[in-house]
Amino acid sequence: MEVTELEIKVPKEILRDITIISKLNDSTPDRWTTTALTNLIHYEKDRLLSEVCNLYLKGIITKDGLQSLLGDEFVKEVEDLKTIAKRSVKGGIRYAEKLKKQIHKR
Repeated sequence: MEVTELEIKVPKEILRDITIISKLNDSTPDRWTTTALTNLIHYEKDRLLSEVCNLYLKGIITKDGLQSLLGDEFVKEVEDLKTIAKRSVKGGIRYAEKLKKQIHKR
């Protein structure tokens, strides 16, 4: 994995908190901060992508809007997931109708 250095400035109180947390986790302040920041970034990215996808699937964002935000490759993935979800829902409906018929036969 290629890495790059990111210099950030934090208030002294935060640095003190990071130092305490890293000691409690038997880690270095740099390592703990990197891990915490990485986790936060992944969480936020996933949350925002999920939100944007929901807006697209509801028709609030157009396909062109989604492409301009995230690119063609991402839109293809979303379209593939949309197709799979539709098939799954249709299969669920067919299964529910089958169960309904079986219940009414009793």
